[in-house]
Amino acid sequence: MAGWRDSLIWGITGDRHGAESRERLVVDIFSSIFSALVGGAISSSVITYVLGARRAEREILRNKLEGLYIEISRDMRHMHVEATRMANEVRKIDQKQALPEQDAVSVPGDEVQPRSDEHNTLINIYFPEAIPAYEKYFSTYQAINSIRFGAGLDFVIDPENSLPRYAEIMVKTEDLTRYAKELHTALLYEADKINCSIFARRFISKRSNPHF
Repeated sequence: MAGWRDSLIWGITGDRHGAESRERLVVDIFSSIFSALVGGAISSSVITYVLGARRAEREILRNKLEGLYIEISRDMRHMHVEATRMANEVRKIDQKQALPEQDAVSVPGDEVQPRSDEHNTLINIYFPEAIPAYEKYFSTYQAINSIRFGAGLDFVIDPENSLPRYAEIMVKTEDLTRYAKELHTALLYEADKINCSIFARRFISKRSNPHF
């Protein structure tokens, strides 16, 4: 039974043409029953309408998701670079190393401007199941920004008595990596739902990006 289920999962994920063929098969079965009741011409129109609408919906969602995935992946790379930089600067501040005043109070992460509003809108409208993963990732990056700013501000006000924050920012940096994987997994799951038949979605297992 498990082998049959694994085989089915392998067949439906990432197979856009196979998904359309399976949906057509199911619609054909129902239309055969329907045509026996109301006539072949009407059932043919039903098949054309259902498959056309489903194909159009799939293409819209696929295009939205592909663009979203590319943009979020690009922003993630920048955000992780900046998170690492901010963590290193907090370590220097904790060690009472002298930093130029403008560097102590500035937050390098602000230079990265991910299209968070646009991404949030697309996820809320088209892929609501990915909302929790996206919110956890983005809020964690904002927390890293806040820790870096607070460390720099304390250092400028009272360098000798500034609170140590390196351990705190490292925890958040590790969280950022974990939540990034969760967000990639959530978006890939949305892709698998688009590419499989609506009648087989309950068999899909979530997968992660092996290259992340």
